[in-house]
Amino acid sequence: RGRRAMLDDPFALLSTRWLVERLGCRAVVLVRDPVSLVGSWQRLGWTADLSALLAQPLLARDLLSDDEVASLRSMIGSPDEVARIATLWRVAYGVVQQCFADLPGVRIQPYEDLAAAPALGFAELYDFCGLRWSSRVADTVRAATTGGTGSDEGSHRWSLRFGLSKTAFRPMDSRTMLTAASRLPEADANQVRELTADSAADLYPAIRV
Repeated sequence: RGRRAMLDDPFALLSTRWLVERLGCRAVVLVRDPVSLVGSWQRLGWTADLSALLAQPLLARDLLSDDEVASLRSMIGSPDEVARIATLWRVAYGVVQQCFADLPGVRIQPYEDLAAAPALGFAELYDFCGLRWSSRVADTVRAATTGGTGSDEGSHRWSLRFGLSKTAFRPMDSRTMLTAASRLPEADANQVRELTADSAADLYPAIRV
């Protein structure tokens, strides 16, 4: 039917090279400003088990430097949740820059660019993935990114609007998500900026972080 399978899996980030080289996938790595990401995680109550990453010796050997391993190990059991999430961001995005930035078949896509101009951004992604962009697709993208309130509430509910699904997706005004950094107190935001400065400098202009 001319359709392509899509694997939407944030936990597959560190498997990107394997997926591209072994399975022939075209990978879109969605990156997000660290302050906004930490703010979202805090609001949703998400956390990360850093010890689970370090329990994978091949991961540590092939993708992480000694300094990155030490950074993750220092955060295990830390009560500073902001620092833990920021450290995970720095290590994960360090892998993106060092291992995937020049890998054929991988596109590193800033979340903020898609949120600011969804139709243009998704048209470019369709081209990268070898998919056919049409007026119907454009209308669907516009409907999905201009409706709703931008709230994180209401995810993982059944929906028929864009086809029967139960995912984290829900229509929202994507541009409102560009202000998500304000979810963090300024002291926490400054802490995130300090902890992620090296990695963020290459992925984002200073004004964004």
